Amino acid sequence: MVSLNLTIVVELALFLVFYGVSRRLIFAPLHRLMIERQARIQREEDRAKKDQHEADRLQELHAERFAAVQQQGAHRLRNARFNAYREARIATDEMRQNADADVIAFHARIQAQLQRERERYPQVLPNLVEAMNRQINVEGSLM
Repeated sequence: MVSLNLTIVVELALFLVFYGVSRRLIFAPLHRLMIERQARIQREEDRAKKDQHEADRLQELHAERFAAVQQQGAHRLRNARFNAYREARIATDEMRQNADADVIAFHARIQAQLQRERERYPQVLPNLVEAMNRQINVEGSLM
């Protein structure tokens, strides 16, 4: 048989009073703090996800803009090289034309001088032969 004495009943009553007071003064505020903390953590996580999404979006935008700037730079460089090549080609062609004109003018001067020398040759030839004869007679040898 189980005997119930007054001590167990008093202990049970005191335990229930202690539990009620503890629940009201300790566990309820502690539970409320835990719920508020969990809500605050959830809000911070949501904000962090939102910030991460915004950072990813900005990073993609930055990458797109960077790629566009690189393409523009490459296009400008290609155009600058093409323009420099074209200008160099034009300058080279002008110099070649000037050089060709100088060569043609020089060739014409040489042809004219050659023609004058050819016309003068018959007049110079007798004097040249006489000078050679004198040289042979004076020194006795052509060498």
